[in-house]
Amino acid sequence: MATAVQDMDIPDQVDIRSGDVTVGTVVISSGEIHILSGQVIAKTSGETISIASGPKILAAITDDAGTTFVAVGTPNTDGADVGESLYTQGFTYGYDAAISKWNRIRVNKSGQGALVVASSGQDYVLVKTSGEAPYTPAQGKSNLLLAVGSISGGIALASGACLTVTVIAPSKNSGDIYMGYSTSGQLPYSGYGAMLEPGASVSIPIANQGLVKGFAQVSGDKLSYTSVV
Repeated sequence: MATAVQDMDIPDQVDIRSGDVTVGTVVISSGEIHILSGQVIAKTSGETISIASGPKILAAITDDAGTTFVAVGTPNTDGADVGESLYTQGFTYGYDAAISKWNRIRVNKSGQGALVVASSGQDYVLVKTSGEAPYTPAQGKSNLLLAVGSISGGIALASGACLTVTVIAPSKNSGDIYMGYSTSGQLPYSGYGAMLEPGASVSIPIANQGLVKGFAQVSGDKLSYTSVV
């Protein structure tokens, strides 16, 4: 027995003003879908949604504070101003003022960078963050023996920019030497400061050797010192 099929009219447009509508499978072969207002909440599964064309963000490098680093390739000769950070994927170049040349900053692996920190009015300081990026001083500075008095507050070493100054108390000294600094509250005097017995020495990382002062228990004892610049 055959079953009769009744013809049905298919509307060209469906207008839903309010209420909930439950729809099963919907196939749209052509035409356009317009959403005039309201929100569309959609859930998709089994499909990968990607940008077909246009600009793409390939990589972004930021620190915890939200500052964006300058990403550069290899080799690189871009400069960084004081206060800015420079990140390199392989290696970069920094100007070494001590020898008036550009030096390559090397790291062991791509993606591990070296951070160059510049201080206004001073040579740059190279901070090793990963790989091998050591800073090798170009020269040293010799100084005359300094006769240290027993005046409270001490006598300053000769002024001169440096990275480190090494102070030696000659073994022929008759008493101890106390080392301090030129800032208020850090001046050396008897019993106060870093004590150097005769024959002892100390290395002090500091920007200028003239910021270091010495006090002698016995007036006329001497200090010998040399610095790396």
